[in-house]
Parts: sequence; structure tokens; C-alpha cells
Amino acid sequence: MNLSYGTFDALIVGRRYYDGHTQTGEDIELYREPRNPYDVNAIAVYSLGGQMLGHLPRWLAKVLAPCIDKIGCILKGKVTGPGNVYVTPIDLYIYAPHDASSRLRKQLDAYWDMWQLTVPVPANSKCNKSIPAENTGNRLLVISTAAGMGDWIAYLLNDFTRLFVLHIHAVMDAQKLHSIRHECATLKDGSPHPSRPQIPVVVGQETWSRIHALFRELLASANSNIDLDIDPLAAVWSDALTDLCMFVRNAAAMDQSNQAAANSADIVSDIISTIRVTLRCEMTYPEAKKCGAAAGQALSNMATNNKPLQRQLMESEIRDCKSPIESIYLYLLASTNSKTNMAGLMLILNTIKDDDSLSKLLCTTETGQMLAGRVGEMFGESNDDEADEKTMLYVILEEIIQRGHLTLLLTTDPALEAYGLLNALAVYCNENPGPLVCSQIFDMSLLTAIARILTKCHDLLQNVWKSADDTELGDVGMDDIMAAHRSLASTVSILGTITTDIEQQLAVRVLDSGIIQQVIALLGLLSQNLPRIEKASTASTLPETESGLIKRLFMFKCSLIQIIGNISHNNTAAQNLIRELHGLALVLDHMRIDDNHPFIKEYAVVALRSLLENNPTSQAYVSDMEAKGVVQDPKLASAGIQASLDSSGHISVKREASTNTFNVKENSGT
Repeated sequence: MNLSYGTFDALIVGRRYYDGHTQTGEDIELYREPRNPYDVNAIAVYSLGGQMLGHLPRWLAKVLAPCIDKIGCILKGKVTGPGNVYVTPIDLYIYAPHDASSRLRKQLDAYWDMWQLTVPVPANSKCNKSIPAENTGNRLLVISTAAGMGDWIAYLLNDFTRLFVLHIHAVMDAQKLHSIRHECATLKDGSPHPSRPQIPVVVGQETWSRIHALFRELLASANSNIDLDIDPLAAVWSDALTDLCMFVRNAAAMDQSNQAAANSADIVSDIISTIRVTLRCEMTYPEAKKCGAAAGQALSNMATNNKPLQRQLMESEIRDCKSPIESIYLYLLASTNSKTNMAGLMLILNTIKDDDSLSKLLCTTETGQMLAGRVGEMFGESNDDEADEKTMLYVILEEIIQRGHLTLLLTTDPALEAYGLLNALAVYCNENPGPLVCSQIFDMSLLTAIARILTKCHDLLQNVWKSADDTELGDVGMDDIMAAHRSLASTVSILGTITTDIEQQLAVRVLDSGIIQQVIALLGLLSQNLPRIEKASTASTLPETESGLIKRLFMFKCSLIQIIGNISHNNTAAQNLIRELHGLALVLDHMRIDDNHPFIKEYAVVALRSLLENNPTSQAYVSDMEAKGVVQDPKLASAGIQASLDSSGHISVKREASTNTFNVKENSGT
């Protein structure tokens, strides 16, 4: 039996690509699309008539897809507002088995509290608290679950009680709100700006005090249990706050003295409160989304070149933050508005740039690590390399990498989902390929973390191929495979760069970290499960489920062989280690044609030279190799053709029914 765990705001995106129509109040259905070629976590949205409307946003689908796949959750929805060609606001209801609360809470992690989900009450339970008979006035009733609904209905019918939902106008008169809105608009139009040179750039303290009073009055109405999602005056309320935030943004940018004056009037607290309130309802109201962006920009401008405020924010919102999801930084990065995201990223960059202590604080606290992880996740998911947001993300991660703090984020047990951080490190290595830079950045801790990433990739892929007939993916989810693929791609790129013309000290650290052992293990695993294909042989057929996700792993063979060749160049210790781990034999095995890799033979030849150069033991290892036997091909055997090995090591092929023998001489064979 599935029970409701709660509801939260969401959006249908991609409406312009589908012909389905819907209207406010209509129920919708949601289904997983695990084979979606663009997103393995995709969740599609349909009307009750079966017309496709679009999808959930990619970030939200990534959160909810494991709940559906692993826990058996069911999603239902209702359209809550008018849509357009881009998005449609909806309410999402999440249902799960009655005994799934602990698993669901663990899977959702911080989102459980962010969405205010609750454990369902048993169906036969009563309302926790009865309403006193004498209290028959207007009241706000909040019913969080379906349990006890019958008692509420009976109460309403028997006592003729009127049910009211408080709106903004219950706390603030509508006419007064419009008056405040007009005053805020006037202030914004009179704010310092390059287009208004006649206006003084320095704002007086009296004006800041008035702005603070307006903030307090507007925010007070939002702190009185008001449902902003259904209030008709919420748009006016949001616009008023937007105008105040734009005033602060403009004034802080025009003159740095305005930062101190505004801070003394407690404007920073007002801005932070505005961000928290408006971003909670940005999914429903475009005005609230716009306000959140303006507030983020105002806070960023207030903190620009303002080291005391930067440190104050880092300490209060990261170091001392009791709940990571309540950090104002995460609010800004979790927004669906790219302008709000950019404001948050600019705030982070200005704070940690050229400040080792604040950069380290970001990477050592629980909230800071979650924030930095979110930055890495956004970088890994962004496909537009020319976008301003991706550039900003990289500059932040570059600052962390240069200060040697990336290891603090990868921790002692890095997750494969950290591919965004690895991707940024790969880009940094490609842009700074010098051996001196690599030697400074890649200390033993970072190399050990990379070795653990390779180990996790190996173990996950081994689990993929664990079934005897290779027809199933085992217990590994498609999202896990994609994370492993991305992590492996970034990691081999990093290792390929740092092992090119590698310095002796860094080479020693690489050997001591266990990276080479994992590189050889991965090459062996790929060679075993993804055999080479020749034109003269029948191409191996992979299961349908593997064709898209697993077959692309072929590309890593060349990269792994290149790493082996790089690290063994003029390095006897590496040559001996690779030979002892059977890496030399693996490289020899790839000195053959493979249609998946037109140049893999050439990669293997170059690597073999590095492995054998000035190493008599390895040279003897190769020269002592001899043919041990012939593997019989089933199709040749069915045609009556038998292959054998003669005393000189040459292969002989003959028909069983004939005495004719054909000798095929090769320099080497198996």
C-alpha cells in the first residue's frame, strides 16, 4: 500500500517540443524514461489523456529517479498555474510504501527537509488535536496528510464553521501594499546608476533607514503563515521587494561607502531574508523568481571588495550553519533562475579569491563541502562550454585547485558522482600542462583519491559484467554507470596529462599511490569483457542494454595504454612494476588490429618501447615468450578444419578428411 509523504512545487519543462495541452487544476501522470538518450534519469509528464507534456527539470529528475527505481515511489501531479511554451508550474505528490520512510529519507537526504516531507500517519489515527468548541471564529487550518480528513469534514458540517485561508491582505491592507509598492518603485528609479549622472552616488543614512523599514514591513507579512502560492497580492509584494533589492544592488555597485552605510542599517539581513522567502515560491510566481535574482545580485554587490562582510557571511552561513540546506549560498545555487545562480557564484568567487583561509573554510566544513560539491556538479552537468555560468564555475574550482584544497573535497572516500570536480581538474591540467605545475598540485593525498576513483570504477564495471551470460547489468543502475563513465573519462585525461614528461618526484608518488595497479586492472577488465574486433572475424554482439552505455568504454583502452607508456618512459621502477603486474603482457596483447580502435596497435608499440628500453629483464621476458597452443575456432571446426602447433611454433591448418596440410608461418602466435 502506497501512502502520501507530501507535496512540493515543480515545473514541467520542454513544453515547446510536445503537442500535449493542459490547464490549471488538471491532474497529470509521471513516468520514468530510463532509456532516454539525453538523460538516464528522465521523468516524463503526461496528461490524463495520454498526451506528452514535457519532462521534470534535469536536476529534479536526478533526485527523484532513484526513489522510483530503488524504492518504488510513485509520482502524481496537478497543474497549479498557466503554462507557456517553456514551463508549466505543478504540484508534485510523492507516494511510497508504508515501510519506506527511512529509505526515502536517506535517499532524498537534504531534500526531505527542504520539501518538508512527513512520515504518513496510519489511516485509523485521529487528528492530533481537537478544536475547542468555543473557538468558532475564522482560523487557519493546516492539514498535512490525508489521515483524519473525515474528522475534519464532520466537524465542519456539524458546527457550520467557516474555513478561511489567510492571505497577505489579512495582515496588510491591499491599498497599503500598493502604496508601499509605489514608494519602492520611486526609490528604485532614484537609485544611483551610470545612466542617471544627476543623482548623487552616495546614499544618505536616512534613506537606508527608510529602506530597512520597508523591508521589515514587507517581510513581516511573509512571516505570518501566509500562503504566497495562492495569494493574489503576492505579485505586488514580490515587485516591491524587487525594487528595494535593485536599489541596494545599484547603490552598492556605484560607491563602496554605500556598503558600510547599508550594513549599519541591517540591510544585509533584509536581503538574506528576502532570498529565503522569495526563492521558496519562485516555481509559482515569475515575480518571486525575479526578486530572488535581484536579491542575490544585491548581496553579491554588497560583498564585493568587502572582506569583513565576506568573512561574516562565510562564518555565519557555512562554518556555523546548523543545517546545510539553510545556507544562503545553497539557496542561490539551488534556484531555477540562472541569474540567481550567477549571483551566488560571483559571491563565492569574490569571497575565496586570493584568500586561502576562506577557501579552506569552504572545503573543510560540512556545509562548505556540500556547496563546493554543488559547484562541481553544476560544472559537470553543463554542456555549453561557452556559457558564462560554466566559465564562472571553472574559475571557482580553479581557485580551489591552485590552493591545493581539492583533496579536501574528494575526501578519503570520493564518490563517482564527483565527476564534475574531476572534470574541472582535467581542464586545469590541459591548460597548465607543465611538469612543475603538475608536481605542485598532485600531492600524495590527491593521487590516492584518484586511485580510489579508479578502484570504484573497476569494481562497478566488474559488477556490470558479473552475470555469466552478460545479459543483465546486475544490481548497478544506469545512473551509476554514467557516473562511472564520466569519472573514468576525466581521470584518464588527468593521468594522461600529468604522466607526459613527468618529473621524477611525481612519478614516485604516482607509483606509491596505487594508481598504476588500478590502471592495469582496468585495462585487463576491459580487454576481457570487450574483446577486439577484426574485419576477418565476426563482430561480438553486446546485449542491447550494453550497446549504448558499455560499448563506449572501448575508447579508454588507448588512454590506459598511453598512461602505461608514459609512466614507464626512462623509469626502471615503473617498468618492473608493470611487468610484475602482467601489464607488459597486456600491452603485447593489444599489438593487433582492433576495428574499435584503428590506432590501438600504434599506441601499444610506443608503450612497448618505453617498457623495454634499457631493461634487460623485460626484454628477456618478451624474447622468452613462445606459442603454447592454438585456440580452436568453433566455426572452423564445424567446417572440418583443424589448427595445430608444430614443433617450430608455427601454426598448421588442415582438413580432417584430407591429407593436405597448409603451413602458416608467423613470427609469433597463440
